Amino acid sequence: PSSLPSIRMDDVTFGYSEETNQLQNVSLQIAAGSYVAFIGPSGSGKSTALQLLSRFYDPKQGSVSINGYDMRTLSEASLRRQSTLVTQDTFLFNTTIRDNLLLDSGASEDEMITAAKQANIHDTIASWPDGYDTQVHHEGGSLSGGERQRLSIARALLRKPNLLLLDEVTSALDPATESDINQLVERLRSEKTIVSVTHRLSSVMNADCIHVFQDGRIVDSGTHQDLLHKNKLYRSLWEKQYGFNLSEDGLYATVDMDRLAKLPFFEGIAPPLLKNIAMLFTTETCKEGEPIVREGDDGNKFYIIVRGKFEIIKRMPDGGDRRVAVLQDGDHFGEIALLHNVPRNATVRAMGPSVLLSVRQEAFHRLMAEHPQIRALLEQTLQKRIG
Repeated sequence: PSSLPSIRMDDVTFGYSEETNQLQNVSLQIAAGSYVAFIGPSGSGKSTALQLLSRFYDPKQGSVSINGYDMRTLSEASLRRQSTLVTQDTFLFNTTIRDNLLLDSGASEDEMITAAKQANIHDTIASWPDGYDTQVHHEGGSLSGGERQRLSIARALLRKPNLLLLDEVTSALDPATESDINQLVERLRSEKTIVSVTHRLSSVMNADCIHVFQDGRIVDSGTHQDLLHKNKLYRSLWEKQYGFNLSEDGLYATVDMDRLAKLPFFEGIAPPLLKNIAMLFTTETCKEGEPIVREGDDGNKFYIIVRGKFEIIKRMPDGGDRRVAVLQDGDHFGEIALLHNVPRNATVRAMGPSVLLSVRQEAFHRLMAEHPQIRALLEQTLQKRIG
């Protein structure tokens, strides 16, 4: 339909403070009815760009326009009718599920149930004793992250936006629900203009256009296939996340041996041996807020993140804790523990439901006893990392 919005960013520069800019000279066009993704490393500006599209902020320089009109000239009300932003931090009101869903949308009970089914949350709600009259407590804290996320998607659908903005909406979902939501987006494409920000590339492989952000700029744009061939950053992000197999329920994971070969310390190990190493891994799942390793504890396991998000926290000289990094799908930590019992130098804590693969030191030592060359290779690369 012609009522679908097209969007432009023209030479947009923006910073949350005077000193620094999160976006620098960003220009892009999003055709009406297209499905577009913003991807890039953490802190690359992709979420900031989405916030400008939903007009939480105005650019310092340049302009954001919708259907040719500068967003600054449009009323808040007409923008809200056009577009809905769904974020990973879902805020719910302390009232019933029904009230949360219908929230000034003017939708009927039937429409509500259809939207809940589309977002794959209806069966869950129907299984609760009070169904849609279930009370929400603590701004949604009484529900799981996945339930809150699916409710916010249903709520967005009920507003019937022509522009749907999605910010990391599948990051807290289990694999089965994630694939349901990805299929929903597929079904909605062409009915709406959709812009999705994500770090999980498998969920936007089918987008019409993917914009790759790095250090506040768009460094490349194209389809998944285009970018795999021509963009080094995109290819490295893809290779990091690729090569894991996860069961539908998300409780069981394996890693391909060619994926292991991409880890610097397993480089050069012969395929039959890599296969043996791959078989040593076991799956671990964890909940939001759960520490996987604690600073100062003895290290005896190596981890690869299959999916999820973890914060690395270090104790500071003044006794406080500081987050020094965030790890996501495909990142690894604790490889020194494969060889040596060194105390952990940081705490690693889950920022959402996550799945990891781990190898215990004892199992690895048995393998190294049979194949001494593994130890030699590992010693070399870890020496480089530490030195």
